[in-house]
Amino acid sequence: MTWKATLAVVIASLGVCGLAFADDDPFAGVGTTASAGLQAPDGASSVRAKKKAVPEMFQGQVESVQKSDASFPKVLSVKVKVTKEATANAAPHNEIKKGQSYEFVVFYKTTADGKLDVKDENTRENIGAYYLEEKDKVEAIVKEKKDGKFVLDLIQRK
Repeated sequence: MTWKATLAVVIASLGVCGLAFADDDPFAGVGTTASAGLQAPDGASSVRAKKKAVPEMFQGQVESVQKSDASFPKVLSVKVKVTKEATANAAPHNEIKKGQSYEFVVFYKTTADGKLDVKDENTRENIGAYYLEEKDKVEAIVKEKKDGKFVLDLIQRK
């Protein structure tokens, strides 16, 4: 067999396997990321389960988050403009008014040795406040008013 015949056999064999031509798309059978269900995350939402709305919960938009590396993963405070009031009539929930901005302190439950109690569902959710950004939509529940500031029992992205 001559070299031309051998080359023809090799090219034909590769062509049958779908590997011969550079024009062939090796990913032809694979869909785009959107059709394959692998959309790129935009950071605006969470895949974790959310707490269901309760009468004590209000909604708002983050205006600022005060944090420091020394306090990680806790935040010092979160400033939120209220977009929907809580429907509960009892204090302190009824003191939060739509259209107003408030600076909130976030509550974190701790263990006896002073570490964050990650077994507490609200504390786990509140750790996410460190990653909130301006204009994020949130839902929150006020725990109490202490030293003139509202303390949030829960804050989560909406």
